[in-house]
Amino acid sequence: SSDTQWIDQRLVHTFSMLLNTSVAVIASFIVNAIVNVYFIIFLIPIGFVFFGILVYFVATSRMLQRIESVTRSPVFAHFSETLGGLPIIRAYRDEKRFFKNILAKIDKNNTALVYLYTANRWLAIRLDYLGAVIVLVASLSALLGAFYLGVDASLVGLAITYSLEISIYMNMVVRGCADLELQMNAMERIRYYTEVPNEEYEGLEPPPEWPHKGEIILDNISVRYAAELDPVLP
Repeated sequence: SSDTQWIDQRLVHTFSMLLNTSVAVIASFIVNAIVNVYFIIFLIPIGFVFFGILVYFVATSRMLQRIESVTRSPVFAHFSETLGGLPIIRAYRDEKRFFKNILAKIDKNNTALVYLYTANRWLAIRLDYLGAVIVLVASLSALLGAFYLGVDASLVGLAITYSLEISIYMNMVVRGCADLELQMNAMERIRYYTEVPNEEYEGLEPPPEWPHKGEIILDNISVRYAAELDPVLP
């Protein structure tokens, strides 16, 4: 059910967000490259750094999200089982043990969440630094173009304005890639189950013409609620 929810409600939104932010990042780079060709020289090493951060974070985020999902399921399972057995737990005065068990499971899940949020902060800091470098490079290259290549001041301002948004969009691109990969895994699991072959039935098959007509015959039948009680349908 969770896999179908991811596909029906989140996959389209994530893909749309990733597409929009990717186009925004590409447009920002194109505008700066058109305004000043010197920006292309710095764009190559920046692209390698960004790709390295992307690959590293996506792999780490995938594992952390999987650990968080694995540690979350026992919390809900334990809580559901406890609610179903409250009278028995109280009868045996075993509330403290169940309370300690669910606290231990919550601690495990919270530990996974802390690492996941730490990874997100790690990404945000790196991309903020990279975005600051991009703004610095774009500003310096635009100023050099204005002084030595005669680039119009309005174009310089346009290039700097676009470069200010790059760090925000790059952060969204990386997060979108990680979320999209996780949601595509849900689609892959559903696809796997849809392709599981049907089990062969080895019992006796009814004849093709069965049933001949819609009729049920009850002959010599007796029904009772328990063996020691009188029949309700003698």
